[in-house]
Amino acid sequence: MAPDRGLTILEPQPEDDVEYVEAEETRPPTSSEYGGPPVKFLPEGRHFTLRGVVVGLLVGLIIVFSNMYFGLQTGWVSMMTMPSSLLGFGIFRTLSRHLSFPFTPVENVLVQSVAGGMAIMPLGCGFVGVLPAMEYLLKPSEQGPIYLSMGKLIIWSLGLCYFGVVFAVPLRRQVIIREQLKFPSGFSTAVLIGVLHGKGSTQSSGALDSTKAATFGSLALENQPLLESDDTNDQEDRTASVRKQSWAANIRLLLITFGISGVYTLCTFFFPILRNLPLFGTAAAETWLWTLNPSFAYVGQGIIMGPATTIHMLLGAIIGWGILSPLAKTRGWAPGPINDWESGSKGWIVWTSLAIMLADAVISLGYIALHPVVEQGPALLGALKQRYSRGGLQGLFQRHPTGYAAIAGDEAISSRHSTSSVDALSGLSNPSGEHGDPRVWDHDDAPPEQLVGTKTVSIGLVISVIFCILSIHITFGELVPLYGTIIAVFMAMVLSIMGVRALGETDLNPVSGISKIAQLFFALIIPQTNKASVLINLIAGAVSEAGALQAGDLMQDLKTGHLLGAAPKAQFWGQIIGATVGAVVSAWIYRLYTAVYEVPGDLFQVPTAFVWIFTARLVTGKGLPYMAQEFALGAAVVFALFTVLRTKGMGKKWHAYIPGGIAVAVGMYNVPSFTLARTIGGLLNWYWRVRLGKDDTPLIVLASMLIKESHTDVQTKVDGKETSMTPCKVTGPVARFARQIAGQGYIVAAPSSYHDFTGPEALAYDEPGTDQGNEWKITKTLQSYDEDSHKAVDYLLSLPTCTGLVGTTGMCLGGHLALRASLDPRISASVAYFGTDVHSRTLGPYTEANTSTQAPPNSNHTLDRLAEIKGEVAMIFGIKDTHVPDAGRDLIRQKLREAGTVFSFYEFAWAQHAFIRDELSKGRYDPAITKICFEVLVELFGRVLKTDLGPRDGRPEKIEHFC
Repeated sequence: MAPDRGLTILEPQPEDDVEYVEAEETRPPTSSEYGGPPVKFLPEGRHFTLRGVVVGLLVGLIIVFSNMYFGLQTGWVSMMTMPSSLLGFGIFRTLSRHLSFPFTPVENVLVQSVAGGMAIMPLGCGFVGVLPAMEYLLKPSEQGPIYLSMGKLIIWSLGLCYFGVVFAVPLRRQVIIREQLKFPSGFSTAVLIGVLHGKGSTQSSGALDSTKAATFGSLALENQPLLESDDTNDQEDRTASVRKQSWAANIRLLLITFGISGVYTLCTFFFPILRNLPLFGTAAAETWLWTLNPSFAYVGQGIIMGPATTIHMLLGAIIGWGILSPLAKTRGWAPGPINDWESGSKGWIVWTSLAIMLADAVISLGYIALHPVVEQGPALLGALKQRYSRGGLQGLFQRHPTGYAAIAGDEAISSRHSTSSVDALSGLSNPSGEHGDPRVWDHDDAPPEQLVGTKTVSIGLVISVIFCILSIHITFGELVPLYGTIIAVFMAMVLSIMGVRALGETDLNPVSGISKIAQLFFALIIPQTNKASVLINLIAGAVSEAGALQAGDLMQDLKTGHLLGAAPKAQFWGQIIGATVGAVVSAWIYRLYTAVYEVPGDLFQVPTAFVWIFTARLVTGKGLPYMAQEFALGAAVVFALFTVLRTKGMGKKWHAYIPGGIAVAVGMYNVPSFTLARTIGGLLNWYWRVRLGKDDTPLIVLASMLIKESHTDVQTKVDGKETSMTPCKVTGPVARFARQIAGQGYIVAAPSSYHDFTGPEALAYDEPGTDQGNEWKITKTLQSYDEDSHKAVDYLLSLPTCTGLVGTTGMCLGGHLALRASLDPRISASVAYFGTDVHSRTLGPYTEANTSTQAPPNSNHTLDRLAEIKGEVAMIFGIKDTHVPDAGRDLIRQKLREAGTVFSFYEFAWAQHAFIRDELSKGRYDPAITKICFEVLVELFGRVLKTDLGPRDGRPEKIEHFC
């Protein structure tokens, strides 16, 4: 039960049930009416429960997976407060018969607060933007790339996850109690929780107006269980069956949508084309990337985002990918492939997107900062003139008594508004002009014992700030100066005030704009001669974004709790727990996703990371592509005007028709396939709510379950297989090759050969990248290569879905490593594509190349150990291969024969080295021969790994000669 000022709640006595007695007054008394004996509130334990925390963490874990997935794809994440409340309620409703005490609205607020604290960590700790930029996009000249171990990832994320939460607590009294900002999402969540838990009549529609004054627990009365009395029993009987039917319908909808999502995911596993439908024809799809990914997860996210935001995103996609991209390509401003971030139109239009975001952020934040001054400026000047006329300069600084009186009854209302104009100076801190007496605020707030203490806030703020500074220093060492970290943290606090106010007024937390402001500021204080200036710029923006995001989203939760009478102290500790677990879990999930998928790649394009790195390079003087500056400036001017119109038209009917800068920018830097599906979801939201006039709750159920589609695992019985890689490690062609093999029903593991020297990210396929790969190739010892191979096989054999039959394959260096891995007797089959350095014995440290048919003394080279191979081998070469000449191929074939290895040897007349590389192959790619060679692999693996004929008997087979 939630505390309410319209009820007298008796404390339970030992061996007695709690008795609820209806008060004479059926509505909460106003502050001026408040009197009589103090109301007794529920014990603190009902506001903060272990079971509530556990369920909140469970729901939060699901949302973290979802947000990390969507964040790496599109840069867009959501707290999902309403789905969190709904899922929490569903879990407790399912377990209701086993609960020792009922699940109340205030406990649901706790569940939602814990889940929300976890949900924002993928964005708040930089996992969808800053960290991918550091690991995959930062150049060596910029002190990158920087690969963080799991330990440092956790330290970094823990350092960023606290100070924003703690700093939000003192802001609560100002923006929620005094100014009573709307926080529309927080208000909507409170209404949803009230409806879910209500057993009687709900509040009137007027009471559900978020623009009206809302005191502590003002939504709790009508939505909590009715009191046991003769007058209410009849109403309970009438409504019980209706609510039971509604609950059953929602559960049925939940299960149906979850099943549909799972079936769709299974279909896309077998038919990948479903993820990229050529909606406007093959030409538009292949040339200009206009495809539709009808993922139910994207549709569900669009439903939650709403029609206005998704339509604005669609507008951004049309401008960016339908107008600017073809223009830049045809004019030669972006001559590279469309999907290329460096030379293609995808990287060109991101500058226009960035300019729109910056314009929106500057105008929005400027309005928030200057609005109180403009509104209260005349009153302030008038008050200063009066004080000066009365007491000269001394009067300006003299404190005057305020004009309010003690509150005793209705008469106090007029006294409260009878302050003199001199007191306008005091009113500046309360722009709404309401509740000028702090004693009135106290009556509108939670009881003192439910508030977070000043001492807790002070100590927590100091500790969290120090911990943040230390964590950044531990993570990055001397690369980031200590003064820069300190400035970033305190700047984040100032900017978080703007973020909180923007969220309270517009329901949009402009964290991307706030981070760009921090990046601009640090570009001024960090000299461009500092080699780490881009890195420092990224970190400063990340700290600012973390503070503003956490403070703003906690304030949404506090608004929900305030309306339902939940204890702020319980919410605070719930957020701390959620943030702690979320920071650790997010680090693990991030490393999981980046290890399994190519980043950046087809699935995880990390557009936010490119926005971050491009912004950092721009503000640190790196320059823009040709003609990008002119279009960026023009777009900035246009959307600055749009932002002014949206700001002035807040609450007007035409407000939704003015494009929002952030939404348009997001639609512009994401490929259309993501945006189109979300637009469908937004239009479904509009049709359901506006055209059909339906209730929101089933829609939230639908959207929540659709979002789970992206995390449905397909359990299959498969074989084990390991792949190796090129000197540039797991590049795009290798990743696609691995996925192609996985599509045949194999587990595919791609070990990182150069983990001794760097992270798992691919080296650039250019001259410096190739030189670096070739240097590491001969620096790494053969023993180290063998150790990596053995560990990979150990891991595959440990999987419950592995049959125990393992094969290897690879190209270039990977071809050699695949052949060498076959020295392990556990390898049953190997397919080596144009393996280099086998014939010359030049893998690992060596003195000089050796192509002799005689093995050197105590040789550990692959060529001299072929007799140890127990499995079957297929060697594939191109006759035009300059890396493995005719004599080299002949030597390998001769040695395989001498060793008695079971092998096939394929040579293609017109194939060159790297002929299966479908990207940056310098004209060597041959798709026809590539297809034939893949059939060789499929045949060998299918025959040896999938068909168990038992062990070889070792006896030579007599082959008869026929004409």
